[in-house]
Amino acid sequence: MLDASKRHLKTLPLVDYLHGCLTGGRTPRLVKKTPLPPRPTLKPVPPKPKPKPAVRKKPPPNYRKQFTAIESQRMSLCLRSEDAAFQVLAGRTAEIVIELAAEVGESGSRFVVMLIPDQYQVDQHLFDEILSTTGSRRDDYDVDRPQRVLGSALRSAGIEVLDLLPVFRQSAAGGGFYRPQDTHWNRRGSELAATHLAKLLAPDGVFGGSALFFDGLESGRPDAWSSAEVH
Repeated sequence: MLDASKRHLKTLPLVDYLHGCLTGGRTPRLVKKTPLPPRPTLKPVPPKPKPKPAVRKKPPPNYRKQFTAIESQRMSLCLRSEDAAFQVLAGRTAEIVIELAAEVGESGSRFVVMLIPDQYQVDQHLFDEILSTTGSRRDDYDVDRPQRVLGSALRSAGIEVLDLLPVFRQSAAGGGFYRPQDTHWNRRGSELAATHLAKLLAPDGVFGGSALFFDGLESGRPDAWSSAEVH
């Protein structure tokens, strides 16, 4: 008995089967397999792209905050509570400078030390801003101590000292001497320092046979230096 329950099998007619037996032909097959339909080709599914992490925008740098932090650190040299440590530091610095002055003197050259003021020593607004930021009091600091202690030690050793702190304070009303949020001089500060250094080195305005004329503060020109040969 033929099993026709399978869908992929096909039953042959009985007449064809008997005809094959009588004629001596080859016994036909009772069933003929029907080819299975081809399997569908599955396309690979591409992986879903991972979502990119959200980029957090960095806040713009606070240059003023960075600058006041630098100046606050430098102003710690003037803390009254650190006077003993400062005296040690100033003493070591003076020893090095005195040794250098001796070497320069042996060569026959002139040795001069110029003490440069920091901005917090000249700019009262910056000094008050640092006090407000650190929560300190004005009496916590002796802002004249660096120049006073080091200058005194060097003068006692016979070294010429040019202290620009009084000069810068006297001229501070005319405008700033430092670049914005920078510890370096601007043109006006450089001109003021150069003028007083020139007066110390050559009171008569003569440098090695050349007379130097400087009118930068009055003219405001970057090429304020000029020279003429002296005969």
